[in-house]
Amino acid sequence: MLNEKSDIITHYNQLKNQLGHRPSSTEFYKSLTNAKRLLANSFGSEAWNKLVIECGDLPKEFSKDKSDLEEILIKYGNLFRELKKHPVEAEWAYRKYTPTVSGIIQSHKIKWSEMPQKFKDFAYGQIEWQDVIDLIPNKNINTAAESSTYNEKLSVQIKNFIPPIIQDLIDLSYNDNKSLEFERKVNTSFEMLGFEVKHLGQGTGRKPDGIALSKANPRYAILIDSKSRSEGYKFGTDDRAFVEYIRTYVNRLKNDGYDKLYFLVVSSKFTSIPESSVKRLALETHVPITFLTSRLLLKILANKIEKPRLFDLDKFRNLLIESGEISEKIIDKFFTDMAKNNNYNTPLN
Repeated sequence: MLNEKSDIITHYNQLKNQLGHRPSSTEFYKSLTNAKRLLANSFGSEAWNKLVIECGDLPKEFSKDKSDLEEILIKYGNLFRELKKHPVEAEWAYRKYTPTVSGIIQSHKIKWSEMPQKFKDFAYGQIEWQDVIDLIPNKNINTAAESSTYNEKLSVQIKNFIPPIIQDLIDLSYNDNKSLEFERKVNTSFEMLGFEVKHLGQGTGRKPDGIALSKANPRYAILIDSKSRSEGYKFGTDDRAFVEYIRTYVNRLKNDGYDKLYFLVVSSKFTSIPESSVKRLALETHVPITFLTSRLLLKILANKIEKPRLFDLDKFRNLLIESGEISEKIIDKFFTDMAKNNNYNTPLN
């Protein structure tokens, strides 16, 4: 193990010769056991940049070198250790640490409230950070606790009817970093409801995430946009994109025989759905736009699986006809009415 500052510099230069280029911090840390601790002991704060300069190289700018996130997390961990709690933004600013909190948000898309979990992910398995990891509560982010609360609101009876492949749908809907996986599982949920689903989404340009097609008469289509949001989705920022989605597909879907078109947004929860914005979009496109939480999507699916003959794709359109959020009360009435019409027992709650 390297113990002296000179040994660390020698190791850096040897790695540089081996790679044929200036090593990144990630490459250096992977090449040396306990590299972060050794660097911090020998060089103090801003250890990586000091080592690079000591070896005659120029450190990359923060905004251009994403590996600098590791150095931010090291500073964060040391500050957490000192305070024995998650530091508030003012404590970071008081020490004049760089980058600023706003710089971290801008360059790395990490909210300050997410730093405890980011640090745990970074420090996992590193003995030198175990004391800090032990100080971080398992549920250190409010949205994670909220996601668990929503999961708890799903009755045991409903959970028993949710296929394992989508049982994490609610958790995914609250995870900003799992948007693609959330999109796929929302589409899978609609396939389980009986729709034929065309998977679109990320990497395919300005398109919705999926199109659910009901081929029974009358044929209709649902444009689905899935939004994983840790703090819930606020409608109004994407309305122009929604208009573009609808205009792109309305004519080609009609040419394929789908006379009715609906637009559905699925997310963890909805913090704001201005009625004026919803009406404006509906008037402009002549397509109703509805909003459904991930929890209620699972509830719909559980009822369909529990009593498949009760579920009718044609009648499902009744949930989509009026623009706005599809509430639990609306869903309960939807299934209760169908149960009465078919002499079934009361649906799942």
